This record gives sequence, C-alpha cells and structure tokens, in this order.
Amino acid sequence: MVPLKIVRARKLRSLPPLPAERMKRAAFLMTFLAAVSLHLELRDMEGSKIAEFFAGKSVFLTGATGFCGQAILSKLLRSCPQLDCAYILVRPKKGISPRDRVLKTLESPIFDEIRTSEKLESTIKRICCVSGDMMEPGLGLTREDRQLLIEKVNVIINSAAIVAWNRTLDVYIRMHIGGVARILDLARECHNVHALVHISTAYCHSEKSLIEEKVYESEVPPGDLLSALEWMTPQMWEKLKPSLLNGKANSYTWTKAVAESYIELHRGSIPTAIVRPSIVTSVWKDGCVGWVDGLQGLTGGIVGGGIGALRCMHGNGDNIADLIPVDVVANCVIAVCWRTARLCRSYSFEDAKMVLNGEKALDLSAPPGGEMMLKPTPMAAVELSAVSVKNFGPGNDKDSLAYRGRSEPRSSADSTETAVSPPHPLLVYNCTSGSFHPVTWTEFMQSHMRAASKKVTLKPRLRAPSFSIHKSATVNSVHEFFAHKMFAMAVDPFLVASGKGAMLHKAYKRWGQAKSDLGVMTQVNNPWDVQNMRALIADLGKGTKDSELFFVDVSDIDWMEYCLNYTLGVKRHLLKQRD
Repeated sequence: MVPLKIVRARKLRSLPPLPAERMKRAAFLMTFLAAVSLHLELRDMEGSKIAEFFAGKSVFLTGATGFCGQAILSKLLRSCPQLDCAYILVRPKKGISPRDRVLKTLESPIFDEIRTSEKLESTIKRICCVSGDMMEPGLGLTREDRQLLIEKVNVIINSAAIVAWNRTLDVYIRMHIGGVARILDLARECHNVHALVHISTAYCHSEKSLIEEKVYESEVPPGDLLSALEWMTPQMWEKLKPSLLNGKANSYTWTKAVAESYIELHRGSIPTAIVRPSIVTSVWKDGCVGWVDGLQGLTGGIVGGGIGALRCMHGNGDNIADLIPVDVVANCVIAVCWRTARLCRSYSFEDAKMVLNGEKALDLSAPPGGEMMLKPTPMAAVELSAVSVKNFGPGNDKDSLAYRGRSEPRSSADSTETAVSPPHPLLVYNCTSGSFHPVTWTEFMQSHMRAASKKVTLKPRLRAPSFSIHKSATVNSVHEFFAHKMFAMAVDPFLVASGKGAMLHKAYKRWGQAKSDLGVMTQVNNPWDVQNMRALIADLGKGTKDSELFFVDVSDIDWMEYCLNYTLGVKRHLLKQRD
C-alpha cells in the first residue's frame, strides 16, 4: 500500500523559538481553523444523502487511471469530503511505478479544482495506491494489501476495461470476465461491503431491438471460457471468435455481456448493480468543462473531422447518437452505489447465507481463500460453441479460474444443481441519453460539430471540415476512395518532405480499424429501456442537493453548446493547442 504525498517546496529560514504564550495562541488558532474547515465541509455535505452515505467509508476503485475512472475519483474527492479513503488498483506500466502513474494521473485537468484547493494535502492523504493487476491471480495483490482491503473497504467500483478494439479475444476474456471473477472473490472476503457497482456498456446487446435493464443469460457458460483460458492459444480463440460472438458487435461488447452473466451467477449476497453507459464523451458541466482523455472511438473521429482529414462514414444518420457525458456517468455510478446500499441490506460475511432450492445450503463465512465453493460437477467435456473440448488438464487448484469455471451452477439441462437464489435483485441501469434528450447522428456530426469546427480551429487544418454519413456502403466506399485514399496520396509526399511522415496514411489506417465498430453504433436506434434510470432520477429528487451535485438527468443538455465545448476540450487537453 503506497500513500501519496505531494510536498510543496518552501524557502526555509531559521527562526527564533516562539514564547510559550505565542505557542498556545498558535495551537488554538490551528485548532480553530481545523474546526472551521470541518464545519464548512459538513455544511457543503448537508442535505446530500449520497455524501452522507460515503462519510467514513472506504472505496476500492479499479480503472482509476482510465477516462471514466478519473472522473469517478475526482467526483468522489470533491463531492464526498468525508470519504475515509479511496483505494485505487494500479498496475506498473512501461517501467513506471503505480505510485508515479497515480501522481501523473492527478496532473490531469479533471483534478484542477483539487490541485488548486487549500485542501490539497488532506485530499491526497485520502488516496491510497494499491499495486496490482486485474488479469493476475488474486488481482496481483500482496497478502498485506489484500488483508487491508478486506478489513477496510465498504464500496467497490469496477471501471477497469480494455477499450482498445484491436486486442485478441483471450485478452478481453482475461480482463472483462476473469477480472470480474477476481473482484467478486475479493468482495466475498470483505467484512462489510455495502455496494459493488460494475461498469459495463450499453452496447453489450446491441443486436436486440429492445435492451431491457436486466442481465441476459450468456449462450456460452462463463466458467467454460475461464477454464479454456488455461490451455487455448490466442490463435485458437481467434478461430472460434465468429461462432462465439454470434452476432455481437465485437469482442469488447461480447465479453462485457458474458461478464454480466458471470456476475448474476456468482454475486451471492453481495449488494450488486451494473451501470451500462453508451458512448462516453467529454465533461458536460462538472469540474473541467469539455475535458476528454484519449483519442479512442468518437473523439478520434472528431479530431480527424476537425482538421479536415475524415470526410465520411457508413451508417444511418437518422438514428439517435446516444452520447453520454463522462461526468454524468461518474455521477450515475456514485449515485447507484448509494441506491444499491439503500435498497439492499448491508452485507457482512459473519451472517451472510445463501439459499439453494429453498434450504440453507451455503455458508459464506469467508472460507480459506475466500472462495464461494459449490460442489464441483464432474465434466467429461465442455462445449464451446462449435467445438467440444475434453480434459481441461491443469486447473484443479481451488484458487484457479479453471476450478471456479467447473464449479459454477449449471443449467437444469446439464446438471441437477440450480443457480443460487440471491436475497435481492441485481439492478441494471442503462445510462443513456436517447430517451431523455435525443440527437441524431446527422445533427451531431454534420450540423453541430461542423458549426463548432468553424468556431474552434483544430491544427493542422488540412482542408475545411465536412462530414457525411452514408446509408449505402457502396456510396461510402466511393466517397472514401476519393476523399481519403486519393487525398492521402496527394498530401502525404509533402508531409514526408517536411519531416512529418506519412501522417494521413497512418491516420486512415487507424480510422479503418475503428470505423466498423463506430458504424455499428450508428445502426442502433435507442433500443434501451430506462426504467431504473428514471427511478434513480426520481430518488435524487428535483431541486435537491443530490440532484445538483450528482446530476444524471440530461434532458436539459444543449447539444450545440456541448459540441462547442467538446471541440474546445479536444483542442486544449488532447492536442495541447491554445484557443
């Protein structure tokens, strides 16, 4: 466990010792100022049920260095002043220690308000960096760190994910499904978990005409996938990929859907909820307006369109562009933590029981290793879509994912065991904007973003911004040939001569990897049920402190103004260009 410290440099000089009377006055003044500071914090928190809920509690946050994770951490530190501690899981990366990664993250503009605050030192003390890895056994935690989390953590937020769209299938499975399994293992061991909130994606079931706020059963048992990780190679997974995905948009959305199914099977008595955001975009109105981090997905398209490089995309421009600002996602996740704990009883391992077939069958009193163990069902073979796999080989270790895969509840058709009946429902929140304030892709890309690009110049400006969304794949291919390929052939030689390299060729290659997945999103036309989101908005109230601090209702968003701030944010924070 690594506490973070930021020491401000001061010019020191020797001073004569203070008289005893002055020392007493100074001590009294310090005590008085501390009391005033506490009073102001409590006054700010007064009327906020969510801030009161987090008072004195500790949060374990994964994915804190990611886009959503940064927004969640910043919001917790700013709006929950009595939060005891935020434990954040960070893995070493490219020779950079976890602590240095966190300190680098805190330099992000989303933390500007905290860095410029007089409470910087006290705020930093509430962050504890935990070295680990979502894809390692036991989350890669040391024994001491794991025990500390078990004793201290009250709320768990899992925002870790692989957002890149070019990884092999086995990597997504290890991260999204295996990572969830390890998070649940930790949650079962924790002494007093009030809520566990998992961040999924609204597009995990984009092939459906109506996406309800519920968990859909996976066609392939999640445990079978985890078991197969023990011996299948990346090449084998890629060969199976078409049959496994079976209509899903991509590996990311498919593994997110399977992870939800795993949570439903194994959450037990843990108060659990799932938040499904749609296309996460820049900050709307909280913290640093317009802030965005990374060129993934839509933001990369906005940059390419803003400099005049990208001109077209295949999709349906009449469909709703379901964009959700990252500050709304952060507020939603935090509010769902509060609502989940309020709706479900506080969870404690000392009295947690599970019910199997109407009888008490499992005692989850933190057995060795913290595993929830059902009686393993012998498996002669496990069917993975188009193939039949026999003899999984190693994996008899009870701490391995393979063992857990074989011991998970099977369907009644495969086994005499039935799924464990949890004491409360698993609530899913489709965190989307289309049902509250819709905007079409044509309006967003061809009208609002084009107008914003005229007011905000992104450099290098290759040509005037213009963007089209074609329903016809043939028309789009012709447009791409002339507007992209021919343009790159004409301009790249000059860029190479100036020492910048074949910039357009590389940009179009990256765009080609992302446009098919982004195109899938343009084919989806607001299929999401949002009853739980409406219930959350109702619980926050209207005109209350919580509805002000933790706003999740986007019905009053001005999309034209938002696009302008989005473009400004891209220019300032990603391209590092002055206004």
